[in-house]
Amino acid sequence: MSQTPRTPDELLAQHGKAVYGYLVNRTRSRTDADDLYQDFALRVVRSWSQFRHGDGRAWAFRIARNRLLTFLGRRRSESVPDVAIAMADSLVAGEEATEHEQLLGRLAGCMSRLSDAQRQVVTGRAAGLECNDLATQMQLPLQAIYDHAENGLARLKRCLGVPVGGANG
Repeated sequence: MSQTPRTPDELLAQHGKAVYGYLVNRTRSRTDADDLYQDFALRVVRSWSQFRHGDGRAWAFRIARNRLLTFLGRRRSESVPDVAIAMADSLVAGEEATEHEQLLGRLAGCMSRLSDAQRQVVTGRAAGLECNDLATQMQLPLQAIYDHAENGLARLKRCLGVPVGGANG
């Protein structure tokens, strides 16, 4: 067992290599792991006053895991606009021009069934707004934005009769 680190630099020297390996393994990308490791190291420095001088390895991996989960959640939510566009394209592709108006009416009806927050997030993402910007604008935690996007899109798909898809839908 390694010595309890006395500074953030000692903690990073003792456990940084193992944390980096964990991040590479979980992301399957050295570029993503590099970004996450920088975020992790910054978080270690900023949070050092909260470290209770116990198990430095466990504390380091807890921070790395939290940074990784935030990253994976952000990456998952970034696919929302692409899915919305693909859903709309697939619905319109098989419709005639007059049926297109009916589709727009159905879409408006389905949008009205979403919660206000889901509607705001789904339309914001479809308009190209980033989740971070929506979180600031709506004064909500970023995870709430991800949840509203995912749940709102799933409700829209069900309402419109579009297959929701595997474990993520």
